[in-house]
Parts: sequence; C-alpha cells; structure tokens
Amino acid sequence: MRKEFFEYFPKQKREIEDLWKNSLIVFDASFLLNIYRYSKNTKDDLIKLLMNLSDRLWIPHQACYEFLKNRLKVIDDQVKIYEDAIKQIEGIYDTFNKNIKNPFIEKNLLDKFIKLLNEIKNDLNEKRNEYSCLIDDDKYLIEIADLFENKVGKPFNEEAKDKLIELGKKRFDNKIPPGYQDAKKSEQDRYGDLFLWKQIIKQSLESKMNVIFITDDLKDDWWEIFQEKRKGPRVELIREFKEETGMNFHMYSGDLFLKYANEYMNQQVSKEAITEVNNYNSIIKNVIYSSNIEIDNLNNIRNYLLKTFANSKSLTELLNSQDNIRKALKIINQIQNQIQNQIQYSAYENIIHDDLSRIKSILDSNNSPNVILPDNLDINAIRLKKPDNSSINNNENSNDFNNHINNDRNDNNINSKNLGHDNP
Repeated sequence: MRKEFFEYFPKQKREIEDLWKNSLIVFDASFLLNIYRYSKNTKDDLIKLLMNLSDRLWIPHQACYEFLKNRLKVIDDQVKIYEDAIKQIEGIYDTFNKNIKNPFIEKNLLDKFIKLLNEIKNDLNEKRNEYSCLIDDDKYLIEIADLFENKVGKPFNEEAKDKLIELGKKRFDNKIPPGYQDAKKSEQDRYGDLFLWKQIIKQSLESKMNVIFITDDLKDDWWEIFQEKRKGPRVELIREFKEETGMNFHMYSGDLFLKYANEYMNQQVSKEAITEVNNYNSIIKNVIYSSNIEIDNLNNIRNYLLKTFANSKSLTELLNSQDNIRKALKIINQIQNQIQNQIQYSAYENIIHDDLSRIKSILDSNNSPNVILPDNLDINAIRLKKPDNSSINNNENSNDFNNHINNDRNDNNINSKNLGHDNP
C-alpha cells in the first residue's frame, strides 16, 4: 500500500531529517518579499539564516522575476502603512491637544500623553523614511542578489511557455495544482505558479536532488488540508514530482522553515523572529481568505445586478442598465481581486471602502427603476474586518459579466479554508 499510495503517507521523522540533510532549498517570491514586511531584527535573522545555508539555495527563474517585479510595490505598501499610522496619531494628537477645556484629563497627565504621541510619531516617521530610502538604496536587495548569485534557474523559451499555457488550461479546468486559484488573473500572470512548479521539477531532475520548497503562498492549490490545517504539500504535487524526477518533495511556510531550520540544521533563529513571521502569516491567511460576510455580500450584489439586467424589458432601460451594471460589476471584480490578493489589511481598507462607495454612487445615479439594491444589502456597511483567528470561507466568482450575458451561465463559487499548519 505504501508503495502504491506513497503521497498519502505523512513523512516520518527520519525522512524529514534526510530531506534537511540532502535537499535543495528552493524559495518562492512570496517568502523573499515578506522579508520587507518584517522588523529589522527579523529581517537580519532571515538574511543570516540564508547566508548559513547558501550552498543549498536555489530560486526558479519565475520566482526571481516575481520578486523583482513586485519588490518596489511591497516597499511602497509599507511606506503607506506607516503614513496611515502617522495620520491616525496626528488625529489623536489634534483631538486632545486642541481640547484645552477637557475636564476629564489633568494637565500634567495630558502633557505626558501628548509627549508620548510625539515620540510614537517620530518613531513612525523614522521607520517610514527607512522604507522610503529602500526604493533607491536597498541593502536587502543587494544581500539577496549576492545569496542567489549563479543560483537562479533558466527561463522557459516561448515555445515551452506556449505548451505550458495549453497544459495549464487543462489543469485549471480539472483543478490540478498548483495555480488554478490564479485563473482569474490576467493571461500574463495566471500561469506563473505552473511555470515555477515545472522549473522546480526540471532543476530536481537535472541535479538529482530532493527539494524543500519555501513559500508563503498559502492558497489551497499548494497545500493539503484537513480540519482547517495545512498538513503539507498537495498529494498531487508529491506524486507528480516523484513520477517526473524520482526524487522527494516537501514544503514549508516561512515560519515553519525558520522553526525547523533551528531543529534540523542547528541554526539560531530567534524565537522573536519565528513568532513575528508566524503572526504575520496568520494575518495573511485571514486576509487572503477574507471575511465570509464581505465576499458573500459582493457576490449577492453581483447576482442581483445580473438578474436585474436579465429582467430589463424595454430597449432604453436595457441600454441604461447595461452601461451602469457593467461599471458596477467591473468595480466589484476589482474589489474581489483586491480582497483575494491582499496581504496588508491597513494599507487597503480605505481603498476598498472607497470603491464600494463608487458602486453605490453608480447605482444611486441610475435612472432605471429595476437597478436598485435590495433592502438587506447596504454597500456602505460592507468593510473589511480586521483579521481574527476564526475559520474563514472564501467564495470566488469564476465567471465575468460578459460570460454571464453571452453564455447565460450561473456563477461558480470556489470555497477555501483558513488554514493552520501542524506537520514538520
């Protein structure tokens, strides 16, 4: 049984130990990009760990491309987060500093509070400026580039890419991992995970080495799930890798990579760094899969608009509804993509709420009596909730507006779970 269905059997401790001794350690862009989201001490711990394992490192060409492509945006996101925090501190400062007649706060206590606010603001400004400087003078980029010098895979040529795209279409239709959850991305980006996966397989085949893959892409087209916890790579990936290379494949998120590097490689990553990375991954899981309420409401709005369009009776009303509904649905699609792909809550909450307000404006300005929101749908009330530790469902609509109109298809929902991770 083990031989025929090896992918279903959890790896034993001895197998894990052998993997850590002999495997190529391969990184996804998501792990490297997250380095920019951590505190300075954690950044330094991660870079030091990679230096200690430098003779084992390798990065697929696709992952390197995605890292370099998205690096500046991630840095800018951090700048915006600090700017948002500074504005909030300034708002609190103005509220208390201007209210000199406040009878509930003693002056000496108020002075201490104002002083503390100024200290916090100065610290936030300093950190914001540090991130801003990384745009033009990025020491972490230099260190990462040095670590992966001569350790970047080769890209596929155009003919190979075309073949993989055709293969990807079939794999996505049959929900074969990885990457099918990216089906809603642009044609240029949706097959990135498949390119990456095939590059990893190619490298293992050529080097005759097992692979430990490190990724903070927590979608379940990479991870096997049981009782809302990630138990390791999808079994389909384990089998495909073994059949094509004859080697073994294992996978960790960033926090567990740090934890088990300490255990199996005698590294010295601090507990504080591991805790920070683990906490951040918990936020990622909750925001990626978002809130069941927000996604459901967006889908309800979409379905209601589509139904309204289909029921339009006169040609004038039809054209009027079509124009407005297309605009509204386009915004809804953008919002859903933001929610699905969003990693940082703070930097995007206001943007998403502004977009939802735009939907309301479009619908409010529509003269068609049929295009109205039902009483139980309040767009102004739809906001991203701050991440928590609860299980979260993610309902994605896989058909765009034109497909619905032209093919008269029903929306297709994809359910995902918020996941933990237990196994080494």
